[in-house]
Amino acid sequence: MVKHSLNKLLVLLGLLALFCTYPVAAESYSDLFIKITDTTTAVQNKDQTKANELVSEIKSDFETKENHDSKAGRKVSKALDIKGDVTEKDLTAISSALLKFEKEQNPVDLDAEKEKLETRLNPYFKNLQDAINAKDLTVTRKTYSELNNAWTRNEAVVRDHSTAYYGKIETAISLLRSSIETEPTDFTSIQSSYDDLKGGIDDFIKGVPLDSTSSSLTLKDGIRLLEKALGQFQSGDEKTAAATMKKFITIWPTIEGDVSTTNPSLYTRVESETPVIMVKGKEKAYQDKLQALITDLSAIDTSASYNAFDAMLILLREGVEALLIV
Repeated sequence: MVKHSLNKLLVLLGLLALFCTYPVAAESYSDLFIKITDTTTAVQNKDQTKANELVSEIKSDFETKENHDSKAGRKVSKALDIKGDVTEKDLTAISSALLKFEKEQNPVDLDAEKEKLETRLNPYFKNLQDAINAKDLTVTRKTYSELNNAWTRNEAVVRDHSTAYYGKIETAISLLRSSIETEPTDFTSIQSSYDDLKGGIDDFIKGVPLDSTSSSLTLKDGIRLLEKALGQFQSGDEKTAAATMKKFITIWPTIEGDVSTTNPSLYTRVESETPVIMVKGKEKAYQDKLQALITDLSAIDTSASYNAFDAMLILLREGVEALLIV
């Protein structure tokens, strides 16, 4: 219950912070998304009277929205037509339908979003390139971190429109970090990794086709790779271990879902630590970090995936993002 309450608070704080920073799209549904989180709290507190009251309010409020009777709007109304007790499954369905309605009413201009992505990232790319040209490792690390943060803030347009490019770019970012942390420092290798990353983003912006390959890999497959790499590091086979870590980094974007939805802090650790472990795994301290990642990832119940509440939080987060013109 504490985790759920904190998650709800984070959603609301994030919503308020973003509203203070950016203008809202022409038709706003923020009031509905906020009431859905309030309804979630009522359901978890077993207060069905309050939950039904809030659902009725959401239904009434939705009927005041322009085009509420559109194709997607009718599906929202259907989801809101709840008989009996309100459940988390009901709220997930409402969130999903409302998000689809929002996308129907406020379609994304992909070309405009690509232009924004380019405009926002280019200054960070320039700073990093300047640092690489100067062969200044300290500044290279700093400007890489700034670029990575900028990417994280703006990655949604890639993630939502091309899983293939998202995976390619995420992998390139991690491998660039590995190149930067490799000893002795090799700026030729760093430049090559930089070029791979910049090229991936440029190709996405230009619309260069990239085949999307389906994958049946799971988190357990990733854990097995980490276990294999740990054994290789411990036996002194650093080159093979680094190759195994690189394979993990490559597949990570396709298996990260179970982690990002259930343990965001662990997700962040995997993203930040694995590129460094790849090149420093011969050291005991990094082998310990790798073992800790294996232990924590293994504790995730992948058979249960994420529950209805977790799914709804994702939908709410996406709904909040969609409501904003960034």
